[in-house]
Amino acid sequence: HLNCITLQNETQRNNQRIDSRDYTLINEFINSVVKYNYKCVILHNNLDNEFIDKYSNDNVSFSRCYPKDEYNLYINKWLCIDRHLQKFGSQYDKVMISDLTDVVLLKEGLFDYIEDQNIYCGSETSTLANEWIKKFSLDLQLRSFQVGSWYKGNTSKTLLNAGLLAGTVPIVTNLVNEIC
Repeated sequence: HLNCITLQNETQRNNQRIDSRDYTLINEFINSVVKYNYKCVILHNNLDNEFIDKYSNDNVSFSRCYPKDEYNLYINKWLCIDRHLQKFGSQYDKVMISDLTDVVLLKEGLFDYIEDQNIYCGSETSTLANEWIKKFSLDLQLRSFQVGSWYKGNTSKTLLNAGLLAGTVPIVTNLVNEIC
């Protein structure tokens, strides 16, 4: 299981930075990982060493990533995940990538349900014209004429929430690489 927390200004939290010592945002997630005996790697760019020492255990480990200043939090999340999978993907058979602050694991054995040729994605569906995309992806649209043009021509297409993404490592790695 991979998660990514980058300590950049987060547009969903009024451009606030996540405090590198604040456990409350990820407490429920980490407790669910331990409760159901999953292994989780949390990718981060600047967590406090005391925090890492305190919350590392047999189930939860931390790995430093290096986001690029020119990209926002959401783009950097995928870049960090892509680099991690390229480097360590061979150590896993199946992987689940999720957000940390609004995801809780509800039972054990989730990887038993993952079929080899399928990719699993969060279930919140809407179109590309949703308010979140309009509000938080404007910088991406403006940076790239190609992306902006593509976006404008595809606003009626279905958008799945990639706050949860799971599958076999090759399939997930290929998809993450395409996102990047």
